[in-house]
Amino acid sequence: MLGPKRERSAEILPRAHEHEIGVGSGGVPETAREFATSQLRRAIRTGELEGGEVLREEDWSARLGVSRTPLREAIAELRMEGLLRKDGRSVYVFRPSLSELFEIYDIREQLEALAAQRALINTPTDVIDKLHSLMKVITVTEVSDEWSAMHEAFHMCITEASEMPRLVNLVASLRSQSEPYVRMATSFDPDFRAKAAQQHQEIYELFANGDQAGIGKLISAHLRATRHQVEKMVSITGEGARMMGPRLQ
Repeated sequence: MLGPKRERSAEILPRAHEHEIGVGSGGVPETAREFATSQLRRAIRTGELEGGEVLREEDWSARLGVSRTPLREAIAELRMEGLLRKDGRSVYVFRPSLSELFEIYDIREQLEALAAQRALINTPTDVIDKLHSLMKVITVTEVSDEWSAMHEAFHMCITEASEMPRLVNLVASLRSQSEPYVRMATSFDPDFRAKAAQQHQEIYELFANGDQAGIGKLISAHLRATRHQVEKMVSITGEGARMMGPRLQ
């Protein structure tokens, strides 16, 4: 489970005046809009901003140290990604029903398997090396903000290696909408977490060996297992129903 809602403080996310706007991580140029977008996306993925929660512009503008204009541009971008929704004048975090979440997984299963198979046409050495480093982290680290970030990086590393920009954008959007529930599912059951860790290692091995058919089947199985875990969690504890709202109760 994601657990009790954490207290928000200035330490949870870096403020813009403490982050060199114009130069992001790795020396990549970063504008105030890009900074706000990445920090809001991170807050949603980690559950800091929970599904259904209203996003208050004044609070987040002050917290991130950016003006309302780049913050609103960031909100617009995240609405296009499906992470935020608007109801009248209020903007809130997308909270899928169980059927919507399953629809997301059905689509992801097809797209991510395709991306992995296409990635193996290229199979650059640096991608294999990066996957190896990420795989070692997500197979031994307990669920945390670091785990969530590395888990996302592992799967997107494979997808991006497909060199299909439209496919990459679609997968990234769908993953962002479901990532909080991945964290919830992996936190719920140690046995499931151990099985998922084993699957990540197997995915890496199939990728490194260039097994197109094998990796497509395993990624599909990996996503179906997470989907079934969410369903199991809802039926046993009701926790998923609480997070996803009245539509599941």
